[in-house]
Amino acid sequence: MASATGREALELGIRYHRLTGSMLEIDLEPSSGNALTMIARSRFHEPVLLTFFVQELFAAMVGVVRFTTGSKQAINRIEMMQTPPEKKSLFQDALGSSVIFEASRNAIEFDADHLQRPLATADRFVLHEVETLLAGMMQEESTRLDFLKSVEEEARRRLKNNPSIEEIAGVFSMSERSFRRKLSASQVSFRDILSQIRQSQAMELLLWSRLSSEQIAAELGYSDPRVFRRAFKQWTGETPSQFRKSATQL
Repeated sequence: MASATGREALELGIRYHRLTGSMLEIDLEPSSGNALTMIARSRFHEPVLLTFFVQELFAAMVGVVRFTTGSKQAINRIEMMQTPPEKKSLFQDALGSSVIFEASRNAIEFDADHLQRPLATADRFVLHEVETLLAGMMQEESTRLDFLKSVEEEARRRLKNNPSIEEIAGVFSMSERSFRRKLSASQVSFRDILSQIRQSQAMELLLWSRLSSEQIAAELGYSDPRVFRRAFKQWTGETPSQFRKSATQL
């Protein structure tokens, strides 16, 4: 709201979107004429969740742009990779624009002229203070995410052998206690990280491979397939076979 124009507000939001816990990569690119296109891509390669994340983002973004510009004409086109839903009218009501389904990308095209209109709430002093604060938070978040990403990569690399927390802590030349403390500062545990990796990889293997549940369990570091089935049921509410069957029917 403190930005000078709708475009600056949009650019600021996209620049710092990860601070909101966003699960997507978001870029803003110029397109034909005076248009600007926001493109959303998956960060974690979880196709089952991508559709939900995109719907959530687009609904929020449409609301923000309408509020800042005061216009329902600021959006030219919306493209979504998902298959057409049974009730397209729900998307029309929520997004206020016709949606192109089964597109090659997830994108919103904005009318640049509408975004260039000055905002009545613009305040450059407030904007400076907010951006200074956000930039500092972004630096802290980047450092935290770099560490978590490295932990995830090391755990994923050793997943088949069911890595222990002592083993991964040793990779970073840390004691188990210090390692736990650093993870706790990011509000995550080593068990959470292993569970997230296993859930994501299990979904991908069930969707894109022909491995049996027993083989997938072994790939994820489970010595007993029954433990894997119970864990998967807790994650998704379905057994691995039910998940694979329902996914192939989409």
